[in-house]
Parts: sequence; C-alpha cells; structure tokens
Amino acid sequence: MSELAAAASFDNEANKEAAKITHLGGWQGMDNPAFKSDDVDREKLIDTSGGWDSLAAPEEINLVYALDETGNFMNNEARLNVYEKHRYAIEKDSSMKTFWLFPADGYEFPDVSSEDFEDAIDNPGNWQPERAAIHREIIQNEVQDALKLSRSLRKAEEERGVGPTIYAMRGLSAAGKTQAIKKIDGVVIEDGTTVGALSPDTAKRDLFAVSGGVTDQIHKESGSIRRRVERTVKAMALDIGVSDIRDSVMKDVADIELTIRDAEETKRRLEMIDIDVPLEVSATRLLLRPKGGADPNPNPGYLSKAFGGIRGNRAKAIEQLKTAYTEGRVSDVSYTLFCYDSESEPKVIQREAYKLWVDPETHELREEVLDQKLFDEATESPENAPAVLKGTVITPEYLDDYCRKYFNGDENSAKYEQELREGIAPYLALEEPMTLWEALQAKNE
Repeated sequence: MSELAAAASFDNEANKEAAKITHLGGWQGMDNPAFKSDDVDREKLIDTSGGWDSLAAPEEINLVYALDETGNFMNNEARLNVYEKHRYAIEKDSSMKTFWLFPADGYEFPDVSSEDFEDAIDNPGNWQPERAAIHREIIQNEVQDALKLSRSLRKAEEERGVGPTIYAMRGLSAAGKTQAIKKIDGVVIEDGTTVGALSPDTAKRDLFAVSGGVTDQIHKESGSIRRRVERTVKAMALDIGVSDIRDSVMKDVADIELTIRDAEETKRRLEMIDIDVPLEVSATRLLLRPKGGADPNPNPGYLSKAFGGIRGNRAKAIEQLKTAYTEGRVSDVSYTLFCYDSESEPKVIQREAYKLWVDPETHELREEVLDQKLFDEATESPENAPAVLKGTVITPEYLDDYCRKYFNGDENSAKYEQELREGIAPYLALEEPMTLWEALQAKNE
C-alpha cells in the first residue's frame, strides 16, 4: 500500500487510535472496540501493519471485488493469493461483498443478496472446470449413497405396506436429529454413520478436505450441492420411486412448504420427525465441535434466530401438514414431536409430546397431545433468545446443573456426560468465565 493511501487512512486522530488498538490488541473486523467511537471512519480504517480491519482503505476495496489494478477479474491463482493474505478480514466482516473463489474465467458470481445468486452457483458452467469436477464427484457419490439408502428403506416400507416416503428431520443444530435418523426402519449405518441422508454437511466435509477450511463460501457451495442432489433424487422418485431422508433445520414456513411440494409432485408419503431442544442444550453441545471443522458451528446470532423460527413456526408447520393432507396434496402424512423433559421421574430425555397421523382404516387425520406442558413450551415463540445465551455463564455450577437435567444416568448417557465434561473443561479453566454467546462467537473467529 502506498504512503499516500496509508496517510489517507489515518486522516483523523480517532482512526490513528483505532488502528493502534487493532494492531496491538489483535482485534479484527466489527469486534474492534474502537468502532464504538462515532468519530472513526470505518471505510478508511486499517491497522498499523498495513493489513485490513473493516473495509480497509478505498484503494484496497478492489481486492474484495476480485479486480486487479486494471479493473479486470483476477485469475484464480491471484485470487487465492489475495484470499490467503486477507482471509480473516474477508470471512469476518459481513459488511463486505462475499469473496468468491474458483469462478470460470471472465465470470463473477452475483452478490449473495441477489435473487439470481442460487441459480448462478448451481450452474456448473459458472465454475472453474476443476472446481466443477469436484462438485460433480461429490454429487455422484451422494446420489449413489441416497440410492443405497432408498433400497433399504423401500424394503422396510414394503414390509409395512406403505409406499415411497420422504422422511424429513426438523430441529436445531445439535438437537439430536442424526441419532433420531438411526431409529428409522431401513436406515443404512456404516462405521457408526448413517449413509445417504440428504444434508449439506456431507458436501461440507468433502469441500473442507479439498479447500482446507470451512468458509462462508463452503457453506453456500454445500447448499448448492445439496439442491442439485435433491433435484436428481426427485427425478429418480418420479421415474422409479425412491425414498429419502432429509436432515435439516427447517426453521421457516417456506422450508415446510418446499418439502410438502416435493412429496406432492413425486406422489410420496411424508413423515416428519421434529426434535425440540432448549437453546442452551444446542449451544452447549455445539461447543464440543472442533473450531473450523466440517461440522457446522453456527454463530450465536443465527442459532438464536433459528431457535425462534423453529419454535415460533412449529404450530404453523403442523397446520401446513394437516392442510396438505385434507386438500389431497399428499396421500399420507405423519408428524412426531419429541421434547426434552428435564423434570420427569424416571427421567426421559426425549419424550413424545405430540403425534399426527392418518388412521389406516378411516383415512382420517388423528392427533394426540401426549404432554401438554412440553407441547406448549415447544410451540411458544421465545421472547428473547439471545438473552438466554448472553446471560448463561459457563461455570462448574452450570455444567453440574446441565448434566443433572439432561443425562439420565444409564450407561450410554454416562458416556456422553463424560465427553461433555471433558469438552467443556477448557472453558472452566479460563480466568474470566465466558457466556454461551461469547463461547459460540469465539468458535466463529
């Protein structure tokens, strides 16, 4: 960076002081406490080493847009070099335009906020050939696994006398959806892992292996791969009749409608398994996941929003399923809600709180609330989810209380309790205890 550009960046005392704090304190992006000053010009703030903080100096902005000094798109080698140099700032600062690697020569992906964005990243021709080949291999492997799973599911379904089915898992991150999948008749398990379930996390792990780290781009890429896999599986469902399992958060009304529409268009049954967990359960479990690993580590803001959407839209989701059946959109539907019951004696960690199904003789919808208290909690919109995470401090007392509530003392539960205590131990060793919000935020830095 030229001396002129650096001088322009420090054109007031507030910026100079902010830059010193950034450099000496190791602060990056919007976490910089200097940003609390209204005198700081964020668009010009850089640190004293010439690196980035927020948007950096105006002369550096072209790097975000992947343009070289002549205004042309960078080739991928140059782009990778820029990315590695400024990787932390690029990933950290949500105010920047997303920095995309591996586009086809001469092409630039639209902004993530564009309505054309998903169509653009789903088009193999918009990617560098080598990257498109990676996508293609992942998709082929996932489709093969999905077919393997379908054959096993169909065998179990035929024994039950039912047709091809979509099994839709709904719930917060780390709610226990993967464990619930293992209980579905006909599920395929190899080396302790379910095979063939449709989840963006599968592609995320493969992309992680070739890209060296989970970035915002990999999250979006894996979502694109999942959409393409689902379209392929949907085409096979129309052609030969297949069953599939979908592992997703499904926090929005639109997610439920999309699943119903797929069942309608492919003439398949729909079974939804919905797992409700307290927000602190999801957050505490997420702390055990490796930082920067292939398993998602959602930031606390997203987790709070997802929790609000899941609980706030749950009653609507049930009504959507009822309406889909009564209007003849789906031939058969079922829904089961599992809730965590920390007060039961003997303790039941996951209790059925509500069931919806079609009577096989009368073909009428039936529903039953099995635990009114748990059902009411699970369908109530949380007033302030972020406050739960920000107000919960990770202390020995919190950990003991958590284990008392959510482990029942059997052999399997004792194993998970030991893993949890070992995983949370580093947080208990800190001089200044962290809240769940701060710990999850640190996972994303």
